[in-house]
Amino acid sequence: MTSLVKIIENRFDVKFNRPIFAREDASLSGTYSHNKDIAGYQDTICKSLAKKYPKVKQEKYKNIIFKDRTIIIDDNSTVWMDDPRHIICKAYEYNPIYIIHNKIIEIIIQNPIVQNFINNSRYLHMPNVYSSTSLEEYMLDYHMYLANQYRINRENNSQQLKDDFFVKFVNTIRKRKHLSQPFTADYIKKIKNSFL
Repeated sequence: MTSLVKIIENRFDVKFNRPIFAREDASLSGTYSHNKDIAGYQDTICKSLAKKYPKVKQEKYKNIIFKDRTIIIDDNSTVWMDDPRHIICKAYEYNPIYIIHNKIIEIIIQNPIVQNFINNSRYLHMPNVYSSTSLEEYMLDYHMYLANQYRINRENNSQQLKDDFFVKFVNTIRKRKHLSQPFTADYIKKIKNSFL
């Protein structure tokens, strides 16, 4: 996510104050889902801003930062519990296609533990090994599967590349970057009503 922020900054000549928190910064629950909450990072955020903005050490300005200078961009509408700073973006699902070397496929076919891992993975997909009677038949199934994945992903990815959420968002907030309280609750409502 932080690399994506750099791309957005370079593309639109805009700078977001650090730190930026992304999914990789969230803590994991016992069920391996991400806990999305920045409350535990408030001291870290204030320390990172103190050099540039010395007033942030005062409680009054800390409140301004977390109320009117912080935004949350997420495609999940349920985890932020109606936090007024939350702006919902469209879910972005660009899907790469991985081609596996034939020797690795042979190992997978011969190893039920590896096959089980792949079948239960969200990100690794292969045709069902057990539907094929030979390696040659499996390879044919695999390449037919790949061709279909290329078609599906090409259609999906071409749609994802048309997503203009961040173009609209950055152009909307650009004129407010010099304000002391750029993201008031009223302004975030205006953003949501304007293009979301």
